[in-house]
This record gives sequence, structure tokens and C-alpha cells, in this order.
Amino acid sequence: MICNSKISCLSYRIITLWDTETGEAVSSFSEHEKRAWCVDYCTKNPTVFASCSDDATVKIWDENISYSTLTIDSRANICSVAFNPYSEYEVAFGSADHNIYYYDIRNAKSAWKCIKGHKKAISYVKFKNRYELISASTDNTLKLWSINPQSMNILSNGICNDSDNDDKVQLIRTYSGHLNERNFTGLSINKDGDFILCGSETNEIYTYYSESEKPIIVQKFSNIEDNITGNERDYSDSNQFISSLAWKNTSPNILLAANSEGRVKVYELV
Repeated sequence: MICNSKISCLSYRIITLWDTETGEAVSSFSEHEKRAWCVDYCTKNPTVFASCSDDATVKIWDENISYSTLTIDSRANICSVAFNPYSEYEVAFGSADHNIYYYDIRNAKSAWKCIKGHKKAISYVKFKNRYELISASTDNTLKLWSINPQSMNILSNGICNDSDNDDKVQLIRTYSGHLNERNFTGLSINKDGDFILCGSETNEIYTYYSESEKPIIVQKFSNIEDNITGNERDYSDSNQFISSLAWKNTSPNILLAANSEGRVKVYELV
């Protein structure tokens, strides 16, 4: 690739690579048989990325190859996938079967670990640091897990059993207070891993300090302007929800939030 400024976007079944300088599509990848939910680049190998789909697969791709280099088959829809930013081989993904699966893609016949604890589908998985992972679920919770990949045993069949959750994967903390029962409401961790953002189906932004189970800040998305009348209506009178969140890497106190009505706002944490 000549231009280093590029981003991977996804639509129904198809993943498209865009050049952000020209605004043009560079290439597309179309092996998924159903809707693709998430893509994530490998920090250690920046031409490699992973995708996941309702077709119950995770696929590993290289930008320079038109076909996937690896397919991981699962038993249920997969909503989120993330490379461990400290390893080019470790991938975690969240499934509609309520579980998180952790793989070494060098030996993808079975999961390194199946992590159980959520009561509903996993909507997001993100790494906090080398050995900590945060998951979000439609059971109204976020969970912080401590993972030591070097001590994990390869599962014989990749199927979750109660015995899989041993001291090699520990639940450190459960965060609760926001409402999330149906939708993707966003999840973002700041660069230092101290603060966690998630959205709520009350159209509010929740900020959690990583060491505390309850939110430290709850920010209303503010009043919403009615597209027809032009009048403002209170956020609580709508059915809108937060749909996406991101910390600004170069400004640790700045965050962006979007909601289901298509509005984007910039906030500063003070």
C-alpha cells in the first residue's frame, strides 16, 4: 500500500478498505456469508486484521491478499473481535452464546481459553493492557478479566465447560449502572487504561474508573432537536441510545460520542 492512511470499514458481508486521504476504496474482502460486525487491526503486524460475523466465523486477513489466511469457526454469531496489541498471534472475540473465546492463531483448532461469566451476548471485547481484557454485554454489565496467556492450556475441543474458568482467567471486577439490554452502545478505554467509557440505552454516557465498580460520571447526551419541528425535546422522552464512543489518543481527556439518531458530540473530561 502506498498510502499509510487507511481504515477498514464494513457493510453487509463485505469489508472495504478506504484511503482516508483520497476518500477512495482501495480493496474489498467478501468471504463472510452474513453481516460483518467488527474489524480490528493487529498492532504488531499492521497489514493484518481480523473480522467477525453473524456467520459464526472470525477471519484473519492480510491487506495485500484478496482471500483470508485463516478462518476460525464458532458455534454462534460473533459480535466483536480484538487482537491483543502486544501480540500478533493472540485474538479474543465475543459471542452471542454469552462467552469470550481467546485464541492463539498459530494453533486455531481449539480455543486457548473459553471465558464464561456474562448472562447474555457479548457485544464488545477490548484489551486494557497486555494481560487484562474488558468485555461488554447486553446483560447491563462490563467485566474486567485478568488473563495470563503463558499459563493457559489448550482446550481439547474448543467447547466451553464449567471447569474452563480456573485461576488462569480471573474475573477482577464487574461494572454496572448503565442500561444495555438490546443494542450496541459503544465501549472505549483510554490510552492509560484508567477510564472506561460505555453508552447507555438511556442516551447517556457512562464513565467508569477502572478500580471502581460504579460510574464516576454520567453525562446526558443533552437535548435532541426534533428533525421535523426544529424544537428540542428532552433526552428522556426519546428512544435514542448511545451507539459509539472513542477516546482521542492524542488528548487523553477528549472523547467523542455518537447516538442512534446520527448525532456526534465532543466532550472533555475535567
